[in-house]
Amino acid sequence: MDTAANSTAAAVGNLSSLVERIRAGDSSAEAELYNAYHRGVFLMLLFGLVIAKPLATWPRVFIAVLKAVREGQLRESDKLPAFIQGTARNIINNFLRARARRASAILRR
Repeated sequence: MDTAANSTAAAVGNLSSLVERIRAGDSSAEAELYNAYHRGVFLMLLFGLVIAKPLATWPRVFIAVLKAVREGQLRESDKLPAFIQGTARNIINNFLRARARRASAILRR
């Protein structure tokens, strides 16, 4: 996702400006973020979750990213692509952990 994210970031323009616009509540900036990164996030979720309903998880990534950006959790705007990737990875890992816990609980019955 790194090379694709970098070229996508160039298409988005200045990441600092995009992040600031999101923090200011600009819905067009939120749409830009989604349009620029949704394909990469979808592919990451698809390959990471394989059979685990990636479409249901997909919006969570962007909701989590937008919330974090609004709350100032992204310290360096130029790290936005990596932040999105990390958020997607965390959501995948949380999903897989929960699925493993459910399977373990079923086996203990």
